[in-house]
Amino acid sequence: MRVARFVIPALITFSLVFSTGSAAAQSSPQGRSWAEIAKLPDWSGYWMITRESGDAAGAEASGNGVPLTPAYAKKEQAAIASNAQEPLTYCLPAGPIGAVEHGLVHQYLFTPGLITIIMEDGEIRRIFTDGRGHLPLAQLQSRYMGDSIAHWEGDMLVVDTVGFPNGSLFQAGGLTATINTHLVERIFKNKKGQLEIDNVVTDPAIFTKPWKFTRTFQPASIELGEPGCRTNLRDTGDSIDLTPPEGS
Repeated sequence: MRVARFVIPALITFSLVFSTGSAAAQSSPQGRSWAEIAKLPDWSGYWMITRESGDAAGAEASGNGVPLTPAYAKKEQAAIASNAQEPLTYCLPAGPIGAVEHGLVHQYLFTPGLITIIMEDGEIRRIFTDGRGHLPLAQLQSRYMGDSIAHWEGDMLVVDTVGFPNGSLFQAGGLTATINTHLVERIFKNKKGQLEIDNVVTDPAIFTKPWKFTRTFQPASIELGEPGCRTNLRDTGDSIDLTPPEGS
């Protein structure tokens, strides 16, 4: 499996973090039938992060420009000093933020009431557009992708995600979300034909203010393959195999 070192998007005000019960009222169309889906923007094909967004993600992985609380800034620096590995190194899911920040090729599938995102590493993200509310946080304590609901504002999809405490926040390892981390994404096609995502992430334990960032994605020339997972851990007990991995 290829794991590029890249990331995802920003520019939305904190007031746009909407209540979970208002999704259906703000949507037109909602994509609850095949006829409505035919009227929605065409996001078919495969997407991967642009180099500019990947570079921005790499910088933020070291805490640059991210409004971390003092406690979490220390955690981030400790993770960097220890060369902490990202979840994908151990064949674990990366979550809604971390997965795209690693530059994984992904694909959007539109079906009535649901948008499914398939990641190159085999992760699946489901975004419900049928007007439902969020699941209780108590049911999401062990989630990586969390619970995502969405509505359309014209050609823009507004996604509200909660409950992904195991999801990573950056490319590098060390910082994961908490049960109270809240992600809002505004997804649309920009004038360059890129898929643009403006993100706002909030969590009073992690951030001193909402963390806003934008990521852009370009059409990928390759298709999704079957995920392959090979960890980098080669501790065999009494000795450690230092032989370079095959193909390195």
